[in-house]
Amino acid sequence: MQEKYKVIEIFERDYGCEERAEGQTDMVQVRLCSESGKERVIETEDAALYREEITEGTEVFLIDGKLKRALGSDWVEQCNQKRDAQGFIKLMDRLRAGETAVCPFCGGVVSMTASEDGKDIFSCDSCDMYFSSDCKVR
Repeated sequence: MQEKYKVIEIFERDYGCEERAEGQTDMVQVRLCSESGKERVIETEDAALYREEITEGTEVFLIDGKLKRALGSDWVEQCNQKRDAQGFIKLMDRLRAGETAVCPFCGGVVSMTASEDGKDIFSCDSCDMYFSSDCKVR
C-alpha cells in the first residue's frame, strides 16, 4: 500500500538576475509529511503540480517519484472535471490484462477481481472501494 502524504510547503526557486536558461524546466521542492509524521522533501516539475491541482495542504501519494493527488470527499467533482474517458477505458483494459493500479483513495492496490454478467469487477485490496464496468475500447 502506498503511503499518503500531506503537502506542507512548496519551495519555488528564486532565479534572481540569472533567470532560467531557455527551455529549462521550472522545478520546485515540496515538503511532505506522512500520516505517521515522517517528513521528506522531493523535487518535482512546477507544471506537474498545476496539472494535478496540488497545493499546500493537499493529500497526495508519491508514485514512481511523482506526486498524485489523493481523492477526497469531493472525488465525484474531481472525476467529472477530468473526463478522460479514453484514458479510463485504457486503464480498465490494463487491469483486465492483469496489471494493477494505485487506489486514489487509500494508496492500496486496485485490480480486476471478478467478471460476472458481462461486467468486470475492480476493487482495492486495502479499502472498500470497488466498482463494476462493461467499458471496452472500440
